[in-house]
Amino acid sequence: MVIVAKNSIASHRFLFFILLFLGFSSLQAAVKRIGVPVIQNFERSVYHAGTQNWGIAQGSNGVMYYGNNSGLLRYDGQFWNSFSSPNGSNIRSVFFSEEKQRLFVGAYNEFGYYINDSIGHPEYISLLPLIPEIHRQFGDVWKIHETAHGVVFQSFEGMYIYDGQQIEVIVPRSTFHFSYYVNGVLYVHDRENGLLEYRNGFLRKIPGSDFFIHLEVWTMLALNNDELLIGTARDGLFVYDGLSLKPWETPVNPLLKEYQIYSSSLIDDEHFAFGTIQNGLIICNRQGDVIQMINREKGLQNNTILSMCLDIDGNLWLGLDNGIDYVEINSPITLLQDFYDFGTGYTSIAFNDTLYLGTNQGLFYCKLSDFKKPNLSAADFKMVKNTSGQVWSLQVIEGRLFCGHNNGSYLIDGDFGIQMNDIPGCWAYHAVKGHNNWYLEGTYDGVELCRFEEGVMKHVANVPGVDYSCQEMEVVDDRYVWISHAFNGVKLFRLTPALDSLVLVKQFTADDGLPASYLNKVKRMASGDVLLTTDDGIYQYNPVKDNFFRSAYYNKLFQEQDIQFIQEDQHMNIWYVTRNNEGGVLRLLEDGTYSNVSFPFNKLKGRFIGSFFHFNVIDDTNVLIALEKGYAHYNPKMIMDYRRGYHAAIHSVALLGSGEVLYNGVLFGQDTGPVDDTPQIAYRENSLRFTFSALFYEGNSETLFSYQLEGFDEDWSDWQTPALKEYTNLPDGDFIFRVRSRNKYDVISEAEAFHFTILPPWYKSTGAIIGYFILFLFFIWFWIYLFLKRVEKSRLKEQAIQKKKYQEREEKLKRDALEAEKEIIRLRNDKLRAEMIHKDKELANSAMNLVQKNKQLNKMKAELKKIQSEIREELVKSRIGMMIRKIEKETSNDESWSVFETNFEQVHEDFLKRLREKHPNITPKELKLSAYLRMNISSKEIAALMNITTRGVEISRYRLRKKFDLDRAQNLIDYILSI
Repeated sequence: MVIVAKNSIASHRFLFFILLFLGFSSLQAAVKRIGVPVIQNFERSVYHAGTQNWGIAQGSNGVMYYGNNSGLLRYDGQFWNSFSSPNGSNIRSVFFSEEKQRLFVGAYNEFGYYINDSIGHPEYISLLPLIPEIHRQFGDVWKIHETAHGVVFQSFEGMYIYDGQQIEVIVPRSTFHFSYYVNGVLYVHDRENGLLEYRNGFLRKIPGSDFFIHLEVWTMLALNNDELLIGTARDGLFVYDGLSLKPWETPVNPLLKEYQIYSSSLIDDEHFAFGTIQNGLIICNRQGDVIQMINREKGLQNNTILSMCLDIDGNLWLGLDNGIDYVEINSPITLLQDFYDFGTGYTSIAFNDTLYLGTNQGLFYCKLSDFKKPNLSAADFKMVKNTSGQVWSLQVIEGRLFCGHNNGSYLIDGDFGIQMNDIPGCWAYHAVKGHNNWYLEGTYDGVELCRFEEGVMKHVANVPGVDYSCQEMEVVDDRYVWISHAFNGVKLFRLTPALDSLVLVKQFTADDGLPASYLNKVKRMASGDVLLTTDDGIYQYNPVKDNFFRSAYYNKLFQEQDIQFIQEDQHMNIWYVTRNNEGGVLRLLEDGTYSNVSFPFNKLKGRFIGSFFHFNVIDDTNVLIALEKGYAHYNPKMIMDYRRGYHAAIHSVALLGSGEVLYNGVLFGQDTGPVDDTPQIAYRENSLRFTFSALFYEGNSETLFSYQLEGFDEDWSDWQTPALKEYTNLPDGDFIFRVRSRNKYDVISEAEAFHFTILPPWYKSTGAIIGYFILFLFFIWFWIYLFLKRVEKSRLKEQAIQKKKYQEREEKLKRDALEAEKEIIRLRNDKLRAEMIHKDKELANSAMNLVQKNKQLNKMKAELKKIQSEIREELVKSRIGMMIRKIEKETSNDESWSVFETNFEQVHEDFLKRLREKHPNITPKELKLSAYLRMNISSKEIAALMNITTRGVEISRYRLRKKFDLDRAQNLIDYILSI
């Protein structure tokens, strides 16, 4: 049954993306048999979405998309973004249309496509309105194909063919399973009717389709132009030639039956990839031979592969039942590491159809035929008996295999190690030229002399002359021996004719042309050149001058790299490792020149062992390289384009203050480029954050970025790892932000640009300028007004000055008159003060006279009393008594006090009156005492004036203080003087 829905969708404006990748369509993938490809694991905690990933697609610009339980995932090499489906359901299928430059997605009861809105943000367009209501409950959309009929969305309940304007609905006869578009034909599996094809608007059975009734068809690939590979869940693969079906009887089929196919992808014209439910990824060639088997043990996060996508670099993205993995199958480098559990690799050799691997754990071996199996496992490697421990070297001498070991030297006989000697630390054996079967053995503690006879290496004696490690030793002609040591320097020895001692010929130092006396490593080339790798490049020995010189030839050959290690193989290719722990090889060409090959080894950067390096060229397609966690396998015949172009992308531009996003730069296709409009940003929002990415996924953690803000930065920034740059407080003006990236192969991308404008601040706006003009006119008017006001003010000020001068003259005359009057008063006061002082002196003199008089009278009184007591006659006593009474009357005469008081008041200006007013309860005696104290008369003199004892004066002073209510800190006389 066919139903056509003729609803038309509204037109949408598309934004176009600049072409990011040039020439990638010609890139062909290849797959290696040996080793495990480099795998990047992206866990749920990294992409922050659901566990299951049902579909994978890549945009023409290189951006990756994933149909996830949580919606649509997007990855651009730096940032993960997720977008939920319109109804919140799982997205089961994704498909990018190169022709339409749209990303189509299918969810539960929903399908449509994404475009970019005006700022590049993903905008979902639902195609559901084009479907009649009766057919809108179709469940999950599992497959999307772009066919000659249109874009096909397939669910179990129907197929929906979208031609850009309307949707044709294809209803199943029973229930659909999955559909496939192969060799220009649309096939769909009907559970009750077998395999059908869609032609001319109808579904028709293909010959032999009944075979697939009640089976589950999980994959369909083109075996060639005439034959299809059809994969079932449990019955494996079948070949269909258009007329008949037959099982694909190849080595891979039993494995796919056992592990159950779930997903598949065509890798190239020669290889297929199958994702299984139980054992990860299986890759085979067109003949059905298994090339690779990669599962959880070999580095995948999960053994169930729900979806896969071959990207534009020829590598595989896997959508797992839990996570996302990136498998770099298109690389000449694979690894033999964690899964094989060798430990650290140090040496290797192929001998008698057996591969031997020397590690820090011991010597392992494996048959070369087994080594090339795609399902090579750790169990295929076994340890050579009696060799447990650190292995340093493997050498074939006279058809026998010898092993240099931490415990000494071993002869390897198949799977058993026979110890030749137990001298600790055998580095290697070196033939003594001109002396057949004689060898020097370098050890931890010097040199040992050995002889090969009867098929074994016999230890003869220790060779005196060297007592330190001889790992770096070269034996040359005429018994000369070069030995270098990091801290003992570079020395040239010569064996005695009897080969029983090493005699030092010379130790080479900075005086002999070396940049330093230590940390130099010696190496003898097949040409006979003796070289030293130093901190200042490669130095070569000059036998004529017996010194070293910096070799222009070798340093140019290595492009002035800082070389740490050199190894020449049997084909005279030179393998090397730099001091930055980067490897490479100089390949000898037919014309005698060298070609430097370094890009394939960028995957191994930082994995080489500190100062122990090893390259084993087994044949033209097999090279083993020792690494920290095992080995790497390199196939020199696999030629890759490491210099292909790619683009950086501006991921987003946002305002720092408000967080508003101005631009989402990771768009859906090559033609949906950046917005044409240049954003205009208010000056108050003049701080921006730029995030950026490189659409290059291999070793993306090593990608570096450089940026420039044209109009602000003078030059490009230094290369940096963070994919973020913030600018704060930008000035107003037009700017162009540019960013470029540099990948692990030192390929610099084209720059991506973003134009924007910072608007002037309010004080630079047009309105502000008009305001400034008005303000200027107002200022001119105001200036004229102020000028006139200033003239008027100046006139008034001059009048005021004249008036002030007149007033000042009047004031001056008044002040002069007042000063004259004050001077008269001062003179009068001076006169009065002088008179007062004079009177005060007179008063004091009067008081002193009174005191003297009273003293004399009291003295006379005392003498009279003495005489009276001595006289017997009463008449005389009586007369003397009368004289005594007169004297007493004279000393206590109040009239003297009255005279004194009058004079005192004249001098001291009513002091006694003020004292009475302040202290009304003061007695006459106390008043008198106060007057005496004011005149500063001593207590003794006061006693004479008052006719009392000095003790009485003190008591009277105390009582006076009490009456004046003075505290102990106050002085009585000071208080009296203040009244």
